[in-house]
Amino acid sequence: MVNIFNWQRVILTFSFIICFFLYLEIKQTLVQLNKEQQPTINHSKNRVDSFINNAKIINYTDGKPQFILNTTRINYFANDNNAQLKHPILKIYTEQGKPDPSFYWLVTAKDASFFGETEQISLMDDVNITKKFADDNQVFIAKTDYLDIFPQKSYAKTDHPVTILTNKNNLTATGLNIDLIQEQYHLMNKVKYQETQAVQ
Repeated sequence: MVNIFNWQRVILTFSFIICFFLYLEIKQTLVQLNKEQQPTINHSKNRVDSFINNAKIINYTDGKPQFILNTTRINYFANDNNAQLKHPILKIYTEQGKPDPSFYWLVTAKDASFFGETEQISLMDDVNITKKFADDNQVFIAKTDYLDIFPQKSYAKTDHPVTILTNKNNLTATGLNIDLIQEQYHLMNKVKYQETQAVQ
């Protein structure tokens, strides 16, 4: 009688152990299937790591401003060391620090971005670059949807369509290079010329 009872206990215990491991296996399988069915969400993508409202960046050379960048907001993304700007206003001085418009280029846009430092600033959407010339009161305005600015090299370029407005004529083209110090520009392709009234 004792031997039969002991064998029954062994069989029951062994059956319990098997059922327990089967339960764990089935549970693990269900959890894995549930994970595979759920969409993967990358929470770090497009996440703003830090931001600044109403920011001003000033780059000095020999104690005088080389360029001043104002923006309503800077969003910084640490993963790619990228800063995105809203409504940037950039002044690049041809003669350092002088406030008169004849001594700086004024660049505006809806958006802009740069990686790392400000060696290259890319401006996008409704980009305008303006220069007033003191000697003959001429005004130069370039309009495009994309422009790369190199403030420390005083250079700007785009390969997008561009419109040039001056006191005497309108020019349209595809592609533009501007030497901001020498105040010279070069239109690349598909240049069209039209005389017009003075720019107001």
